Amino acid sequence: MTHHSFLNNAFLCVSSLVFSSLFFSVDARSLHHQHHARHHSYDSVKRSAPAQPNWQLSFLDDFPGTANSLPSSSNWIWDIGTAYPGGPSQWGTGEIETYVKSTANSYLDGNGNLNIVPIKSSSGQWTSARIETAQTFQCVAGGKMMIQSSIKVPNTSASKQAGIWPGFWAMGQSFRTKGPTAWPMSGELDIVEFINGSPTAYNTAHCGVAPGGPCNEYNGIGHTSSFTRGVFNTYGLVIDRTASTWQNEFIAWQLNGVEKFRLYGSTIGDLYTWGNLTHQPIFLIYDLAIGGSFPNAVAGTSTPNSNTVDGLDSAMIIDYVAVYNSAAPITTTKTTTKTTTTTTKTTTKTTTKTTTTTSKTTTKTTTKTTTKSTTAVTSAVPTPTNATPGVTQQCITWGYVYGGITPADTCASVLARHPSVKSTVAQVIAWNPAVGSSCQNIQGGTSLCIAIDPSKATTTTTKTTTKTTTTTTSAVVTPTNVTPGVTQQCITWGYVYGNISPADTCASVLARHPSVKSTVAQVIAWNPAVGSSCQNIQGGTSLCIAIDPTKATTTTTTTVAAQATPTNVTPGVTQQCITWGYVYGNISPADTCASVLARHPSVKSTVAQVIAWNPAVGSSCQNIQGGTSLCIAIDPSKPVTSTTAITTTTTTTTTTTTTTTPTTTTTPTDTATTTTTTTTTTTTTTSSAGVATPTNATPGVTTQCITWAYVYGNITPADTCASVIHRHPSVSVTVAQVIEWNPAVGSDCSQIQGGTSLCIAIDPSKTRR
Repeated sequence: MTHHSFLNNAFLCVSSLVFSSLFFSVDARSLHHQHHARHHSYDSVKRSAPAQPNWQLSFLDDFPGTANSLPSSSNWIWDIGTAYPGGPSQWGTGEIETYVKSTANSYLDGNGNLNIVPIKSSSGQWTSARIETAQTFQCVAGGKMMIQSSIKVPNTSASKQAGIWPGFWAMGQSFRTKGPTAWPMSGELDIVEFINGSPTAYNTAHCGVAPGGPCNEYNGIGHTSSFTRGVFNTYGLVIDRTASTWQNEFIAWQLNGVEKFRLYGSTIGDLYTWGNLTHQPIFLIYDLAIGGSFPNAVAGTSTPNSNTVDGLDSAMIIDYVAVYNSAAPITTTKTTTKTTTTTTKTTTKTTTKTTTTTSKTTTKTTTKTTTKSTTAVTSAVPTPTNATPGVTQQCITWGYVYGGITPADTCASVLARHPSVKSTVAQVIAWNPAVGSSCQNIQGGTSLCIAIDPSKATTTTTKTTTKTTTTTTSAVVTPTNVTPGVTQQCITWGYVYGNISPADTCASVLARHPSVKSTVAQVIAWNPAVGSSCQNIQGGTSLCIAIDPTKATTTTTTTVAAQATPTNVTPGVTQQCITWGYVYGNISPADTCASVLARHPSVKSTVAQVIAWNPAVGSSCQNIQGGTSLCIAIDPSKPVTSTTAITTTTTTTTTTTTTTTPTTTTTPTDTATTTTTTTTTTTTTTSSAGVATPTNATPGVTTQCITWAYVYGNITPADTCASVIHRHPSVSVTVAQVIEWNPAVGSDCSQIQGGTSLCIAIDPSKTRR
């Protein structure tokens, strides 16, 4: 929940913790519920999770059961006490309640609702409930996942709600496997939080490092919406991974089916951090905290106070919670036409032919058509990109393998995290043959198939030609963020954090993988781009930390820059760059050229050089933009390609046509030749803006753009077309023009989206397409 220094979720119910002085007897508890029921009317019609077209229901609890009973223990785990095991006190937020497993604080009302109720004892001590799903849920690559819950909070006067802090949120599974110190890198998505009786719903994402980082910890990246208290509202979260790049993946928060806020991967700017938010399995949490840093900050004073009420007047009432996944069966037929050109050599004595060389050569073109028909049935759950080679095509459920935990993950431990899956270890091994006969080759960072649909068809391929191909495939997929020149024999990768203190080193990366017995010298040898003493290690990359010496390598001669150019560079950046520095857009104080350099102590460039290499930042770095990458080191020997904005070229072409005709004799070398020379002068005008369209431009944007501006998605007040223009005083443009050039923002710029780039200046002479 928001403003946490550590957000902790006990996945072990510490049932030995009993706070007898705070518990009600059965009779007293029943009277307590009856007393409040007389003062609260429930909706007469029970809601249910709505059917969602093009979505498949993966999980549902609409809380059936008898009144005053606990919700299903097969679905829910209770967090107990005042701290997560091994975590900070008061759940890391300063909240003052004690969480208990008691029907005084969490109970079914008999009408299909779950009530989470805070209780204050006569001595002023508070108890409440915090529950989390036993099951985890994952949005796989290429798919979408939607989480919904119908929740009601009472319309009690805000003067009686100081410190009341209900919430519905999700945490990355790595929090369970690595413990509370994994936060915020483990990822947290606050689907909705309610503070101090206000009619304001808070939506927040937490990620990266704290303080600061891409999610501006300890605040997070968030949004607020108004809602009506005293009635059920549906709060939703959609994770969408259908985009072709992770930067264009997004998380969307919804209120009653209407999207209120969207967060893109490009806003976070780091694949590992974004992956922890959206790619790994997550579990869901309901809790009702009392007091703490967030309510205190909103109230401007300590909470709760003497006017704060308990019971159903401050409860959170939950109608249902549902998880959906989307995808549909697909059947495709593909026809490929292959054209082969064959040259046949002949000798002619009596026939005159026109050829391009001599009379002895003719050209014959043969077209060969090969039809390939493929019928494939695709499951509702797409195969993730990190599945192991040879995995069954009948898979419907995937389990993620963690690669840096102790004890190391096994096929059994992966299964244990999915209690609703009833497969055996032997079945998992059979469906994932790359793990080996006893699961000894299981690899961290991969996804295992843990459940199949036996009726699911497998791929059938029919070809009219036969081709034999021999391929050797590793059980470990090479990540996209490896360093140049890395060994091809790698079997284990270690991620380098780029914004922590002290900075990551080859040694610290190794230290996070105790099961790996490699040395720093070996890591340096396998990753030559880090330098002879690991001084060039770069945050955001993955290092090879273990190899298989028997793995075959291929020799390729390629000249590669020290780093690939990222997609979020600024216009006009030097082509000689070898090192990039990310600019955070939501931290305080704001990032500068100097602060970006300071995070890379091994780089010895000056601010003046950074400005020269990144001219879009302005002469004093005043136009630096969050979410972009700056060039902070160059290789002067690296060649550049010259681009001119508008070039006029006059070309004089002399064409000589020679016609050779063989004579009709018995000597094939006797020919008659005619030569014609034609001189043509052509003037060509080429227009090139020299400014690439960023990948986060809005749909339908003008093709004449020469200047782009980034839209911040997590600032208050929210960005507008006017505020974006205001940050670029050198651009003379009106809001109406920006709207015209960026039609996706709407006629009044109301559809502007954080994390996108708007066109704010054009070259009218540039050809429109």
